[in-house]
Amino acid sequence: MPNRFKPSIEEVNAFVAATVAITAAFTAFKGNITVRSVVFYGAVSGLILLSREIGQRTIAQWMEADVELKLSPEGTVLTLLGAGMSFLSSIPVIMLFPITSNFSITSYEHWGKGVDAMWIKREQWFVNAGLVALSILWLGFYSLGISNGAEAVSFFALFQLLPFDYSGIPTGRLDGAVILKHNGFRWILWFALAWISVVPL
Repeated sequence: MPNRFKPSIEEVNAFVAATVAITAAFTAFKGNITVRSVVFYGAVSGLILLSREIGQRTIAQWMEADVELKLSPEGTVLTLLGAGMSFLSSIPVIMLFPITSNFSITSYEHWGKGVDAMWIKREQWFVNAGLVALSILWLGFYSLGISNGAEAVSFFALFQLLPFDYSGIPTGRLDGAVILKHNGFRWILWFALAWISVVPL
């Protein structure tokens, strides 16, 4: 069985670029641009992306499917634009849209007939698994009293849960669009949890 936990070179590059963009966004948003702050948010940003990937790839390994982390060029520009606006104006602005994910099936025999219909419904399993992993990371930060880390996880999850999947919006397909397409109640629940957790701890 292929190892879904082994990323391609392109995915590693996307991971690094997205980590840099998210680090810039959080550092500018907090208005404390120091070496310590950059290192802290760099580590937090990497953990956020890594947690999401572990959650999604765990399901992919079980389902014999593939998950591909992709850098969204337009979303990355938007993320860096928000960071620049925050830095230059001293007004806390943040946008987090640097990544998107592609999901695909590799074993039709595993699914049998009606593979397309089943795949469309189960696509949301990847997204939910990523959100569960982010929730665990948030709980870890919160339990350790690392409020800025917990806040960063909440903001990232909140932006990922926006139901954007339109050509006119420069973000790529976000996780919220996948969930909302199949289960509106579940989307409301996840979005409400992320929104509540953004409240200062």
